[in-house]
Amino acid sequence: MRKTKHNKKRNTAFLYEALIREMTKSVVSQDSGRKSSIVSILKEFFAPDTVLSKELHLYKTILESDNLDLSTAEKLLYQVRVEHHHLDKKEIYETQSRLIDRINK
Repeated sequence: MRKTKHNKKRNTAFLYEALIREMTKSVVSQDSGRKSSIVSILKEFFAPDTVLSKELHLYKTILESDNLDLSTAEKLLYQVRVEHHHLDKKEIYETQSRLIDRINK
C-alpha cells in the first residue's frame, strides 16, 4: 500500500475555512483593511470558475451530505472521486501555492 503525504495547510477546504475565520475576526474587530484584503483573496482564488472553487464544492458535497443510506453514500463518494480525478492536480497545487504565498504576505 502506498503511503500518501498529507499537508493540512495545503488542503483547499482548510485554506478556505481559515480565510473565512480570519474575515469573521476582522469584521468583529472592525478591521476594514484586513477584511477587504481577505475578501479580495477569496474573490480571486474561490471565484466560481476557479479550480479551487471546484475542489471546494466537492468537499462541501461530501461534508453536507447526511442521512444517506449506504448505497447512496457509496455512489456519492464514487461520483466525487470521479469528478476530483478530472481536476488538474498540477493547477490545484500551483494555485494553492499562490494562495498560501498571498496569505503569508
